[in-house]
Amino acid sequence: PSQGPEPMRSLSGRRMRFRPQSLQLRGLSHVSLDKRHGFSLARSHKRQPIARDWSTARKRFSATIACISTGLIGVLIGIYAGMVPSIQYYIADFHHYAILGNVFFYIGLAIPTVFFWPLPLLHGRKPYILASMALAMPLLFPQAIAVGRQRSPYVATYRVGLILPRAFMGMALGFANMNFHSILTDLFGASLQSSKPHQELVTMGDVRRHGGGLGVWLGIWTWCYVGSIGFGFLIGASIINTLSPDWGFYVCIIIIAAVLLLNVITPEVRRSAYRRSVTEVRTKDDISRRLARGEVMMHRVQTGPKWWGEEVYHGIMLSAEMLRQPGFAVMALYVGWTYAQVVLVIVLLGSLMSKYYKFASPSVGGATMAIPIGALLAVPFQKASLLSRSRKGPQRTDSMTFDKRVTWSSHLIRRSIFTLTLPFAGMAYTLASEGPPTPFILPILFAGLIGFLSSLAVAECTGIIMETFDTSDLQPGMTGRPRGPSGERTAHKRTNYS
Repeated sequence: PSQGPEPMRSLSGRRMRFRPQSLQLRGLSHVSLDKRHGFSLARSHKRQPIARDWSTARKRFSATIACISTGLIGVLIGIYAGMVPSIQYYIADFHHYAILGNVFFYIGLAIPTVFFWPLPLLHGRKPYILASMALAMPLLFPQAIAVGRQRSPYVATYRVGLILPRAFMGMALGFANMNFHSILTDLFGASLQSSKPHQELVTMGDVRRHGGGLGVWLGIWTWCYVGSIGFGFLIGASIINTLSPDWGFYVCIIIIAAVLLLNVITPEVRRSAYRRSVTEVRTKDDISRRLARGEVMMHRVQTGPKWWGEEVYHGIMLSAEMLRQPGFAVMALYVGWTYAQVVLVIVLLGSLMSKYYKFASPSVGGATMAIPIGALLAVPFQKASLLSRSRKGPQRTDSMTFDKRVTWSSHLIRRSIFTLTLPFAGMAYTLASEGPPTPFILPILFAGLIGFLSSLAVAECTGIIMETFDTSDLQPGMTGRPRGPSGERTAHKRTNYS
């Protein structure tokens, strides 16, 4: 005792002296504690309630800001798409390079979303959201300067000054975009709270139900994801009717600043203090509890990362493992194509109304609003109390109680509707978009039908993925119950990390 506590060595090779009052993980991959240290993490570190145990009002406020932030991305895309004709005129874009602005924006948006999604689990979500929005605002100024007045068609500098910052802007916003849907699962869990989720038997101990279930929030988030593009298109088309296109970029700056302020006052749903995962490590008869940073690497190899790159690497490997499952890959591609089809129809409908029906730009934007209005009609279908997912007739015979039949829940009916109807709605829009003498209202109505079915499809497919695959992003200590009788024989099956 006179020599002080016994020093310990971490996997990173650095030695540290154990002090229960000042346990630090800075610069260390993990700290292993065995019984002789007499340290209890639960007694020493009192935690605030996790996001799923917050009050209803606090959870709804955070979910509202997450949906608004999701809509921000679509509004920024739609404003640019609505201003493309004016942008092409101002920079004398004979080769239509300005159309590629959103293409590079989407490429930039995809890079962080695909490769760096584990980092918020390591450091918390709020730092990435605030930093990405703060970086996106100055990247809009070069785009506004490039289209501030009419440019020469022989100077490529302005085209590069328009497209290159937009690509970096998409990459910056990608670090925020990868968090918004996950915030909803942090708050409400990854369950739709139906008593018959997709013809599966209900497990009452399923920890994905912790939080109350997404419910109508899935529909609201889906509208912000799908329908906000058409709303942004209306804003962009209205701006270029009387103003130069640089005003559209200044409006984008104002919108980002407002959403950034909302995110500043929003509580963090995945605090960095919670990113300390605990697992039991057994070496013959010796048992120690390992405290480490990291979620994905801890899940795959049962040890924490020494630096953030290892967490990113294991996130890529986990994504590859998910995509090797044919069902998940088909679902992911279907959701991606449905979103792409909405963007395509908005652009084509705007071109049709402008070129063939000679609509003024505000009227063109008003025509494309048919898609977000149609998508808005799909939101109530996610409200279980209005359109129950489990409403069915009672069993009339004993043989019907064995759950061998397919339950015709409203979820199954809605999936059947959009699966069968969405391709025909696309064909109908194609046939109706020939231009005069076809009445202009026909392509608008079919575009609204595509918006309704696309929103329904994205919401239902997201629900299927959440219910079928373990996408719950669970908190430490929430990964379920060990099978079999309790005791030392099943203690090694506990995994306390997320």
